[in-house]
Amino acid sequence: MSFLSWNRFDFKDLPLLYLCGDNLQLAKAQYRNITLHPWKEEFKNSIPEEPVKFRSSIREYRDSSGKHMYRELANYVLSCLSC
Repeated sequence: MSFLSWNRFDFKDLPLLYLCGDNLQLAKAQYRNITLHPWKEEFKNSIPEEPVKFRSSIREYRDSSGKHMYRELANYVLSCLSC
Protein backbone atom coordinates (compact mmCIF):
# COMPACT_ATOMS: atom_id res chain seq x y z
CA MET A 1 0.00 0.00 0.00
CA SER A 2 1.31 3.42 -0.86
CA PHE A 3 0.61 6.23 1.57
CA LEU A 4 0.43 8.63 -1.35
CA SER A 5 -2.37 6.84 -3.18
CA TRP A 6 -5.06 6.63 -0.50
CA ASN A 7 -8.35 8.48 -0.73
CA ARG A 8 -8.05 11.78 1.10
CA PHE A 9 -10.50 13.10 3.63
CA ASP A 10 -11.27 16.78 3.92
CA PHE A 11 -8.94 18.21 6.53
CA LYS A 12 -11.89 19.23 8.72
CA ASP A 13 -12.95 15.56 8.89
CA LEU A 14 -9.63 14.25 10.21
CA PRO A 15 -9.66 12.88 13.77
CA LEU A 16 -8.10 14.51 16.81
CA LEU A 17 -7.49 17.90 15.17
CA TYR A 18 -7.01 19.39 18.62
CA LEU A 19 -3.57 17.72 18.54
CA CYS A 20 -2.51 20.41 16.04
CA GLY A 21 -2.83 23.00 18.78
CA ASP A 22 -1.83 26.46 17.58
CA ASN A 23 -0.56 24.99 14.30
CA LEU A 24 -3.98 24.02 12.94
CA GLN A 25 -3.99 26.44 9.98
CA LEU A 26 -0.37 25.65 9.09
CA ALA A 27 -1.05 21.90 9.22
CA LYS A 28 -4.13 22.43 7.04
CA ALA A 29 -2.04 24.26 4.41
CA GLN A 30 0.60 21.52 4.55
CA TYR A 31 -2.11 18.87 4.14
CA ARG A 32 -3.30 20.66 1.03
CA ASN A 33 0.24 20.85 -0.44
CA ILE A 34 1.80 17.54 0.54
CA THR A 35 0.44 15.55 -2.42
CA LEU A 36 2.00 18.06 -4.83
CA HIS A 37 5.50 17.17 -3.67
CA PRO A 38 7.47 14.67 -5.83
CA TRP A 39 7.96 12.14 -3.01
CA LYS A 40 9.00 9.33 -5.34
CA GLU A 41 11.96 11.44 -6.43
CA GLU A 42 12.69 12.48 -2.85
CA PHE A 43 12.80 8.84 -1.69
CA LYS A 44 14.48 7.67 -4.90
CA ASN A 45 11.46 5.49 -5.81
CA SER A 46 11.62 3.71 -2.46
CA ILE A 47 8.89 5.32 -0.36
CA PRO A 48 8.83 3.73 3.13
CA GLU A 49 5.78 1.52 3.64
CA GLU A 50 5.96 1.79 7.45
CA PRO A 51 3.73 4.72 8.52
CA VAL A 52 5.94 6.01 11.34
CA LYS A 53 9.12 5.84 9.25
CA PHE A 54 7.43 7.59 6.34
CA ARG A 55 5.92 10.37 8.50
CA SER A 56 9.18 10.81 10.41
CA SER A 57 11.01 11.29 7.12
CA ILE A 58 8.45 13.87 6.03
CA ARG A 59 8.78 15.60 9.41
CA GLU A 60 12.49 16.14 8.78
CA TYR A 61 12.13 17.17 5.12
CA ARG A 62 13.51 20.65 4.39
CA ASP A 63 13.24 22.73 1.25
CA SER A 64 16.29 24.33 -0.38
CA SER A 65 16.15 27.25 2.09
CA GLY A 66 16.21 24.89 5.08
CA LYS A 67 12.55 25.33 6.04
CA HIS A 68 10.70 22.28 7.37
CA MET A 69 7.86 22.14 4.84
CA TYR A 70 5.62 19.55 6.53
CA ARG A 71 6.77 19.42 10.16
CA GLU A 72 3.49 20.51 11.77
CA LEU A 73 1.42 18.10 9.69
CA ALA A 74 3.82 15.24 10.39
CA ASN A 75 3.79 16.04 14.12
CA TYR A 76 -0.01 15.87 14.07
CA VAL A 77 -0.03 12.53 12.23
CA LEU A 78 2.62 11.03 14.50
CA SER A 79 0.63 12.20 17.53
CA CYS A 80 -2.48 10.51 16.14
CA LEU A 81 -0.55 7.29 15.54
CA SER A 82 0.66 7.27 19.14
CA CYS A 83 -2.83 7.71 20.65
